[in-house]
Amino acid sequence: MSYIKGFYYYPRINKQLLKEHSEGLICSGACLQGEVNWHLNLNNKRNVQFGAKGYERAKEIALEYKEIFGDDFYLEIMRHGINDQMFIDDDILRIAKETGIKVIATNDTHYLEPDDAEAHEAFMCIAMNKEFDDPNRLRHSVHEFFVKSPEQMADLFADIPEAISNTQEIVDKCNLEIKLGDPTPPKFKFTKEYAAREGLFFESDDDFFAHKCREGLKERLKYVEESKHEEYKARLEREISVICNMKFPGYMLIVWDFIREAKSRGVPVGPGRGSAAGSLVAYSLFITDLDPMPYNLLFERFLNPERISMPDIDVDFCQSRRGEIIDYVVEKYGRYNVAQVITFGKLLAKGVIRDVARVLAIPYAEADAMAKLIPDELGITLNGIGVEGEEGFKAGAYQKEPKLRELIERDPRMQRVWKFALALEGLNRNSGMHAAGVVISDEELWHKTPLYQPSGEDH
Repeated sequence: MSYIKGFYYYPRINKQLLKEHSEGLICSGACLQGEVNWHLNLNNKRNVQFGAKGYERAKEIALEYKEIFGDDFYLEIMRHGINDQMFIDDDILRIAKETGIKVIATNDTHYLEPDDAEAHEAFMCIAMNKEFDDPNRLRHSVHEFFVKSPEQMADLFADIPEAISNTQEIVDKCNLEIKLGDPTPPKFKFTKEYAAREGLFFESDDDFFAHKCREGLKERLKYVEESKHEEYKARLEREISVICNMKFPGYMLIVWDFIREAKSRGVPVGPGRGSAAGSLVAYSLFITDLDPMPYNLLFERFLNPERISMPDIDVDFCQSRRGEIIDYVVEKYGRYNVAQVITFGKLLAKGVIRDVARVLAIPYAEADAMAKLIPDELGITLNGIGVEGEEGFKAGAYQKEPKLRELIERDPRMQRVWKFALALEGLNRNSGMHAAGVVISDEELWHKTPLYQPSGEDH
């Protein structure tokens, strides 16, 4: 919802929406940018606008969240060695005492180990397109944002041990079960409308789906020897039964609909490939143009009641006009019921060398030369996977290319590039959009799946 209705540079929600969906959620006061702590900092810095009212406003806001979440709202105390955090410790504890809101000890975590701090700074530079040594770039003033052990946290908050024990209370409250492997295929929301156009009435997707299959088979059988018609009809009925029992008629009708629309617009559509080519239903609905019967293609490769899985229909559209059909699906099923699949670009071996070298101000020619020493192998990693000399060890670029090792050993700048690159390899670099993967639901997608909207795009 924050992406759909509250997006402004970043995804946002208001307190009314938060209240409407607060059931089952646990909320805490966050870092220095959290609303309560932000006002406390205004107070401690004697901000001209708020002055001494900062504390009172922070307390009011804390009570607002308590009203929304009840005992599931907690105030947070963080101790990373940042002055602004030290300023507000006492005020947070005072608010807790005056309001009855419990305090928890937390630690912002941006990387795993203390030694990863510099590599994380380089990662930030890659994202912001800044150089590592740029004095004006955003940087962390302390390097405490790693996963601290229970002992380290207990030492940090020895004066308020209840802030540590209260975190266990949150653990005990958490009980989330996400049921996977139980697909919820969308319904075809136009069954009655489409049937009415043909002077027919069908109440359910199942009945309309079966009708369109049988109707389509009649067309296909015009080109089949009559002695084989009964064999085709029996196979069709068996497939219809399986598809209905597995609750996929809506899915088949949706695919039938957008392929029918593409053909009516003159958008070139492929004849079908993959497991769908084994389905007589797909052939009868003109989703595919390959008759599976003469080639003994198995329907069970497409949909098998013994192994519940989503059907997979590979549809090829003309690349230059594919967007028309995606737009048609969006218009048909609703702007918030359709989304394209997100993709993530990763910092892979060659790319991470180039990106790290760029933020460390290594000349492009040198960075490129180093990256080109990485062998051109699918799935190559910078360093080996596993323990060298033991069974299962998979050699990486460092083991396979002596020139790379020599470069790293003789050039301190490249040693630094290598150190950061090893720490960052495999992380997500950016998001993208799948060229043709589309998710469709019969209810707004935010009920079922996380959503993402790149900033600056039209909503």
